[in-house]
Amino acid sequence: MRYLDAGDPEFSADCSASDVFIEYECGSQRRFLGIEVKYFENMKETPAPFRQRYIEVAQAMGCFHEERLGELRAAPLEQLWRNHLLVGSLAIHPSGRFDGGTFVVLYPEGNRAVALAVKRYRDCLRDDRSFSVWTLERFLAAVRSNGGQWATAVEVRYLGSIE
Repeated sequence: MRYLDAGDPEFSADCSASDVFIEYECGSQRRFLGIEVKYFENMKETPAPFRQRYIEVAQAMGCFHEERLGELRAAPLEQLWRNHLLVGSLAIHPSGRFDGGTFVVLYPEGNRAVALAVKRYRDCLRDDRSFSVWTLERFLAAVRSNGGQWATAVEVRYLGSIE
């Protein structure tokens, strides 16, 4: 399932979207993953127009260092921040549909631009419980080790041959 904000002012209000959106239950909690896939991006995207809603959601989430918010408004961190804010806006939404959510960045190990951006991004967080980083290689290995044979086809197609 793909979740699209569609500019809804109750969420991040900027048409952000998760590449992959997974709802799941953990005990009695309803949770979700909002996954952003960064396959070949260089993290130099032009930032989207700033919206005051970003600050509102960031403050409500309580996971960012206030003094780093300016850094989050510029490349290479801005798009990561906007995706994290979308996840946060869903997690804190008054409907109570979810008890929590995690923003996940998924990328191949060889993409150094993303690796550096997620390291810098993590430095802007005072609480990283709603943020996770997975490399595509480790993700596919975990899927394969749990019986997901389709992971082999994905690995061959997107990462080359399996050793």
